[in-house]
Amino acid sequence: MIDEKRLITPSDDFENAFPGLGFRNIFSIESSGLGLFICDPTYISDVYNSKDELSSFLRKHGSFLMDFGGDFSSPIWWQDPYALFPISRHYSLDNFVPPQGAEMIVDDIGVDSGSLVFLPSIDAIPQELESILDKLIGEFNAVLMPAPKGIWTLFYEQYDPPQENMTGLYRNIVMKYDDGS
Repeated sequence: MIDEKRLITPSDDFENAFPGLGFRNIFSIESSGLGLFICDPTYISDVYNSKDELSSFLRKHGSFLMDFGGDFSSPIWWQDPYALFPISRHYSLDNFVPPQGAEMIVDDIGVDSGSLVFLPSIDAIPQELESILDKLIGEFNAVLMPAPKGIWTLFYEQYDPPQENMTGLYRNIVMKYDDGS
């Protein structure tokens, strides 16, 4: 399902792009085994401008990506140790099903702002944020992805674009699972 030679570490630089807001350029998430919330962060708050409590919590506990070509709607496929968001423009949408040996763990996640936040489900999530996430999940604008306990590292799977200025359009989002053993 994944060609490891195509995996690249994200170079998204939120600290410099949004100075003074407390972004961290961290591309791994520790799951307690309760799952990972994934959604467009602008559905929750004005995370790229505001210093309010919700935005600050997302920046402190979440990992963000935005260099993947903009708006999309995609399933998430799983084949140990990878979760894949197949969003590269090289795919044909005809018969779009997981490859043999992979399973669909999320049937659709969509993004309007061209960015995603990955947030571990933890006991410390503020009640207001939990309510917003529950509402977004009910509206199919966020997912709580099953995620066993361990470290989930974010990558892009880069394909060769037809033009250099289309690089972000020809990449998938990949999460690699490590149980720590």
